Amino acid sequence: MLLAEGHHVCGLFRSSSDLEALYSNYHHATFDLSQIFEIELIVKSIIGTIPYDQFEMICLVNNAAMLELLKPIDRCTMVEIFKEN
Repeated sequence: MLLAEGHHVCGLFRSSSDLEALYSNYHHATFDLSQIFEIELIVKSIIGTIPYDQFEMICLVNNAAMLELLKPIDRCTMVEIFKEN
């Protein structure tokens, strides 16, 4: 598990989590991903918790939905990312 290995993990769930009490390297944010126009704000707040001088990469582990490959994520707009197919 990433937390047990000492990795910094930011969780984004609709409900609360007990992981913050168990791991000092875990940050939790409660958020409903259906609120697509507010996602950018919550992601910016989460990224602000990352100790940039202590990481080699940032990875997204998405277990809530399937995304269609559009293009490199840094070149996508929020509308492209969340458009319905």
